[in-house]
Amino acid sequence: MEYEKFLQYYSGFINSLVNNPTERYINTPQWIKLIFETFLKALRFNLVNFYNSARWMNILDNALEKSGYIEDFKKFNSINFSDLLDVEPKWTPPEGLFTKSAKEIAQVLHDNSKDLKQAMARLNFYINRGGEDVPNKDNLEKAKDELRKMFNASNADDIKVGSVINNLSQVNYSKLIAEKAYKLQTQENFSVNWKGLFGAAILGLSTLLGSNAEAKSLVDAIIQVESGGKKDAVGDKGKAKGILQIWDVVIQDVNRVYGTNYKHDDAFDPVKSKDIFDKYTTFWAKQYQKKTGKKATDEVIARIWNGGPKGWKNPNTLGYWNKVKKEMEK
Repeated sequence: MEYEKFLQYYSGFINSLVNNPTERYINTPQWIKLIFETFLKALRFNLVNFYNSARWMNILDNALEKSGYIEDFKKFNSINFSDLLDVEPKWTPPEGLFTKSAKEIAQVLHDNSKDLKQAMARLNFYINRGGEDVPNKDNLEKAKDELRKMFNASNADDIKVGSVINNLSQVNYSKLIAEKAYKLQTQENFSVNWKGLFGAAILGLSTLLGSNAEAKSLVDAIIQVESGGKKDAVGDKGKAKGILQIWDVVIQDVNRVYGTNYKHDDAFDPVKSKDIFDKYTTFWAKQYQKKTGKKATDEVIARIWNGGPKGWKNPNTLGYWNKVKKEMEK
């Protein structure tokens, strides 16, 4: 499918689902809604392009199939193809436009686009098509700032998403998110291969931006409560180490369950520390679910982290959870 048609077909239907929710959509499994909403966010931040459209299509097709919306999707596009979102006819830029200065590029885009979103889409399309070695790259990037000035728009969202993408570009961090995505696949019997970096990036955007872009994740809140983010922190008379104040008993537990070979001093490495946290809480959250028949909430996970496998029912961990919750709401 051509890239422009891909945008037309999928964005129109998914936009109608998310922004005009019916009772049926409200009752759709959360993991499917997360995919749809992440796709719209990716569109908003110009993260959907020609090169990743095939992957997006594969993921969206599976989500539509699993949710039972595939026939509605086909019917919608046979009726509304010409009215989908704000898709424009193909635009041909003046010859040599993208070889000019940042201000000249921005001025032409500004004068020929109805809004910032359309201007940015046109500029990003050219940049993405050119790849890493696209000519005049510095001016092309500077043209984005010029466009924001001309349209009098804030770049706060771009900065926020840029920070997310920078984090995802770190292999270890992306690997951790990919592992979480794989667990989601297993839990929900989702057929798309989520173990790749692309799956990591998608889930990572959802996790980090979330329904509230300002909200802290659970692990980030716990880090603030435990150590204030100090990776060399030592507490409990030397028994707790690193940003998550990990005890050796936790290390032993993780190594026993997962066959890893972590040492206590690995807790001083933030990436390893988060991996240990994720493995430990995931395992004991599953035990909690087996015992109670309920999925572990953030509260349950935080209280397990504070009080051990049975910490979720220990009244002494309630104060800890309240601190974490308060931190998440900041």
